Amino acid sequence: MTTDELVAMEDGRIVVFCRSDARGRNGLPYQNEYCWVFEVTGDKIAGLVEFYDTVAIEEVHFDKKLVPRGTTTAVYET
Repeated sequence: MTTDELVAMEDGRIVVFCRSDARGRNGLPYQNEYCWVFEVTGDKIAGLVEFYDTVAIEEVHFDKKLVPRGTTTAVYET
């Protein structure tokens, strides 16, 4: 995991931008970008919100083939 930017704490929140460059369960390259928003109370993490590309995770870690919304005909064999 590479941290690109750490935004200073503001109103009890810390924002972190980072990215991964690895291999998935199935051996395919897995690159993803993340945004983490930590909520801090005192000196402890009280909450976390994470934003990332869920399609990348589904394809590389779970071997799913995702298709565009509204697709009505099969695009791959079942």
